[in-house]
Amino acid sequence: MMANFVTRSLALVLGYAYPAYECFKTVELNKPEIEQLRFWCQYWYVLATCQTYLGIQIFRFYFKCTRCSAEIAFKTDPQNSDYVVASGASRNFEPWREEDEAVEKEKKKRAAEEMGDAMKSLENRAVDSKRDMDILAALEEMRSMKVPDTSTARRDDDGAECSP
Repeated sequence: MMANFVTRSLALVLGYAYPAYECFKTVELNKPEIEQLRFWCQYWYVLATCQTYLGIQIFRFYFKCTRCSAEIAFKTDPQNSDYVVASGASRNFEPWREEDEAVEKEKKKRAAEEMGDAMKSLENRAVDSKRDMDILAALEEMRSMKVPDTSTARRDDDGAECSP
């Protein structure tokens, strides 16, 4: 956790803050050198277009709102298999995210409980088996309700069913 924080901080300082400071110094000169300006333009272009996470490129998407013509920007977030709103919009509440997080948390809690306790693992498997059996019984009951009982139906001379 701490190593991740230190790594991100260093990347922020070395990748953004220091280059921004140097670029600002170059632009503020009375007569900036063209080569220096070209270098910083190339640096920021490459930085903006070639971001990656574990070798997966991060893409940015820009488009205009159909109602107000404001620019909206999104970028992909491969770390979380998602996207991030960069500017011009706000993200709606997505209830399935909380459900997925709750399920993941429950799985981790259960795995932690079972890690050193064989009896707890056996109990959890028994509970899972009982739940599966109850689901199968309920499914079989629903199937039996859908199929009409043909043994009690009356038939006419041609073999077609008659209503009582």
